[in-house]
Amino acid sequence: MAVPHQYCFACFSGTAASAACRKSCQSLCLPARKVHTTACGLPCMQDAFGLEGEAYCRHQLLKFGSGAPVILAVGTGLAIPGFTIIVDEKGAADLYAAVINKGCVPMGEADWERARITQGRPAPGAELTEIYNPLEAGLSHAVSLSKGCYIGQEALAKVTNTNGLKQQLWGLQLSGRAVPGATITSVPTAADEKLEVLGKLTSYANLEKSGHFGLGYLRCRKGGVQVLLKGINVLVDGQPAKVVDVPYVTRQLPTTTAPGESLQDRAAAAKQAKAAEKAAAEAAKAERLKAMQARLAAFQAQQNQQKQQ
Repeated sequence: MAVPHQYCFACFSGTAASAACRKSCQSLCLPARKVHTTACGLPCMQDAFGLEGEAYCRHQLLKFGSGAPVILAVGTGLAIPGFTIIVDEKGAADLYAAVINKGCVPMGEADWERARITQGRPAPGAELTEIYNPLEAGLSHAVSLSKGCYIGQEALAKVTNTNGLKQQLWGLQLSGRAVPGATITSVPTAADEKLEVLGKLTSYANLEKSGHFGLGYLRCRKGGVQVLLKGINVLVDGQPAKVVDVPYVTRQLPTTTAPGESLQDRAAAAKQAKAAEKAAAEAAKAERLKAMQARLAAFQAQQNQQKQQ
């Protein structure tokens, strides 16, 4: 599903934090390169306030109407250009109406869901569950293996280092309606061939004139060997379907090493750092012991002097 420019998706509830406050907010997703001046006081976004071409999530704090704070951020949450507006819930309806009045065509939550599925953006409760990890969901672009420390970081690093992905999220061009949770199987080449379970459908969208589309996880390894999935024919709940790529997902796994650095180099550096840390701890211990001995010698000297007096 192609999302045209100068369309805006309806508000969805959420929680956003700004430097000034943390409130219940509404978000407008604008897959548009230009949003014109509103009569309610939102400045002209013809050049997106200098944000056009900036990195994802770069943002500016603006004012709307009587001065209500508005955050304009780069990105739509999909793999299409545009911006996201975050505003306090009380002013969301007025801002949404102002944008609509300036030519943006409203699109509701059903439109957003169709766009999400055709773009391949994973959603909580569907593609994002305890069963699947972020790399399987195609979120490598949102994962860092070198920043901070978080639950699951070592597991993701292991998957990356061993190229151990067992399943991946893919798009599915369906031949008819389907229900999330439906089994994805191989297409038999012989009448007596047993169907092989390949995965599970996680999301479905009826694109009306464009047909039916879904997202699902498919096993991408067989016998320890990587399997090419793009373009293969499968069955979804017994109905023919074709595996296709989706623009939002990232197939390239994140790197755990710097450019030109091998895993052996990284291991050697970690070993050296550990040895240096141990040497520093031992030196600090020796210094503390030396200080204690000096204090003890001073105390003993003081005691001896008092006895002599």
